Amino acid sequence: MKPKQRQRIRDFITHYRVAAGRRFALSRVKPGDTHGIDSKARAEALLREGVELLAEMQDKLYAQDRWSLLLVFQAMGAAGRDGTIKHVMSGINPQGSEVSSFNAPSTQELDAVSAALQAE
Repeated sequence: MKPKQRQRIRDFITHYRVAAGRRFALSRVKPGDTHGIDSKARAEALLREGVELLAEMQDKLYAQDRWSLLLVFQAMGAAGRDGTIKHVMSGINPQGSEVSSFNAPSTQELDAVSAALQAE
């Protein structure tokens, strides 16, 4: 990846990156914020560059076996979360990744927690 492309991606993700020791609040990310992306073509180009950089970074992180990258996707139903994950993760090696889904607790899980609390 060219240095100019790499810098463009870094500039874009800085707003969303949570660094060690830095506080982050989802409230500062507005749902309709396009972060300056004004066309579908620009969004697709940025996505391609980002996927390429993510693949490069995954190779390095996996080889070092020291650091990890955590991506959190949170959205209401039908907000496009699955499609976003599909596109963002399209360039990485699945052997070097782990995916977890956290859904609302089921009725049975809530009942079990309630029963455990009452037993205490």
